[in-house]
Amino acid sequence: MLSTELDRCEVGAAPLLVQIFRRMPKSRMGRPAALHLFRLLQRYRWCLAVEDYAPRWTEFWPKISALERTILVHTVRAHCGGEFGRRLIVSNLPADFELFESDTRTVPITPQVEHEFFRLLEHFGAQVGGNRELRTWVKEACPAEYAYLEAVSALDSVFGHRAWVCPHEARTRCYSAYLATGRGTAISNKGAAAIEKSLFGFYESCEVDE
Repeated sequence: MLSTELDRCEVGAAPLLVQIFRRMPKSRMGRPAALHLFRLLQRYRWCLAVEDYAPRWTEFWPKISALERTILVHTVRAHCGGEFGRRLIVSNLPADFELFESDTRTVPITPQVEHEFFRLLEHFGAQVGGNRELRTWVKEACPAEYAYLEAVSALDSVFGHRAWVCPHEARTRCYSAYLATGRGTAISNKGAAAIEKSLFGFYESCEVDE
C-alpha cells in the first residue's frame, strides 16, 4: 500500500507513493501527510477490531474533519474492492511509521497536512472532470433542486469553481441559500440533502470499475 520514493531524498524524509484513489496511479505524498493518513487508518482498524464497534466509531468519525473522512474513505475503498467498512492491513510500511503501529489515538490535523489533503482531492477532482462535469451530474441527479439554485443565482455560492467540491460543505451552503430566499427549514434541509447525496454519487461513480 505504501512505497517510498528514494530517488532524491534520504529515507527518513522521502515522499511516499500511496494508492488513495481507485483506477488511478498512486499519489505522491509528503511524509507528514502520509503519516497522518496512516494514523487515521490505524484508528479506523481499531474501531472495527471489536464486534460492538459503535462506541469506538462514535468517538472517532464525528471528531475528524470532512477532509480527513474523504481521504480515508477513498483510501479504504481503493484497497477493499470499492467498499468502505471493511478491515484492511497496511503493507510495505516505512520503518519510521512502525513507531505508531500500536498508537490508535486520533491526532489533530495540521494546516500543512490539511493543505496537502485538499491538494490531493483537487487533483482527483480535475482528473474526473472538474467542476463542470460535477454540475452536469448534479443537474441530472436532482433537477428540481439544481434548477432552484440556478433560479436564485446560487450555483456558484454552492459549488464554487474548484475541481473538487466537498459534499458536506456544499450541503451547508445549499441550506443557507434556500433559507436566504425564504424557504422553510424542512424544505431547505431536504434540498440540501439531495445536493449532498448527488455529490457523493458523482464521486462514487468515478471509482466504479469499467
